[in-house]
Amino acid sequence: MSDKENIDVGELVKGYTKHWKWFVLSVIITISIAVIYLRYAIPEYDAKAKIQILEDKNSSSELSVLKDLDIFSGGNTQIKDEIDILNARSNHIEAVKNLKLNIKYFVQGNIKNAELYGESNLPFFITFPSDSIRHNSNYSFFIDLRSSTDFGYSKSEEESFKTYSFGSTIKTKIGDIILTPSEVLKQYKNQRIQVSINRVEDVAGGFRSLIFINPADDDSNIVNLSLVDPIKERSVDYLNELIRINNANAVADKKEIADRTKEFINERISDIYGSLSNADETAENFKTSRGIADLGTQSNVNFNQSAAGEQQLQQANINLSIAGSMQNLLENQDGYEIIPA
Repeated sequence: MSDKENIDVGELVKGYTKHWKWFVLSVIITISIAVIYLRYAIPEYDAKAKIQILEDKNSSSELSVLKDLDIFSGGNTQIKDEIDILNARSNHIEAVKNLKLNIKYFVQGNIKNAELYGESNLPFFITFPSDSIRHNSNYSFFIDLRSSTDFGYSKSEEESFKTYSFGSTIKTKIGDIILTPSEVLKQYKNQRIQVSINRVEDVAGGFRSLIFINPADDDSNIVNLSLVDPIKERSVDYLNELIRINNANAVADKKEIADRTKEFINERISDIYGSLSNADETAENFKTSRGIADLGTQSNVNFNQSAAGEQQLQQANINLSIAGSMQNLLENQDGYEIIPA
């Protein structure tokens, strides 16, 4: 029985080995496809960053009453708010503008195009008529780098290329643009560059959908940021710029609150100083008209008799005056403005 099984297995293997050429060919094709894919596939890099949300102790103490009333539920409300602020659309728009990410440069290749990133790697720079055109246009064109002094320009690869000199004006549908050479222009001689210009808001929306922001843990003040991008340097630069913009906005908000608080306090000090001056002058005139000579003795007697009542009355008047000032401030605001702390 075992001899028969060995003969059957041998015959089975022999039947497959007759087609060994196909197996070898399949292996060669598979390896070739893998090599080609690894050679020409666009890689993706995952950049990560961590930031710490600093808790405002003054704000926490002021909101403790609302938390006791269960108006604010959950301990990570502030972290969620900070994440929403960090991922705000305006922050992404500013980051794209600062890094000029709405303008892309591609070196044309036989199989795939290679994207260039960073001003130190660009063969030339583009001057636009205005920032509005730079930020709100959708346009693309091709440049043939022929020499260090001139180049060919065309709206599409199918159309003929018109020769221009660097520094000359090119008339386009978005306005007149000027190309100036960079220090690395010679590296791209005789190559074709595609320039793609997109609206800043569209590019910012794309980055906003790709970025991932979440708290490290439920009770942690650490926030994780992650961005996947084909260009490693761009993903790192974008995360750093987004964090820088968020920090700058937070500092500006705190400064504005401090300025408003200082202005409010100065106004209240002026009002209180005027009231006290009038009261002192009235008291002095009253004592002088009544012929009171020993003002110090009379003042001590009066003070000892009514110190407690006067202190409470003054505190109540101050609180009432502050409340009235805040009411006037809110009523006279033009729209929504930051109020004093």
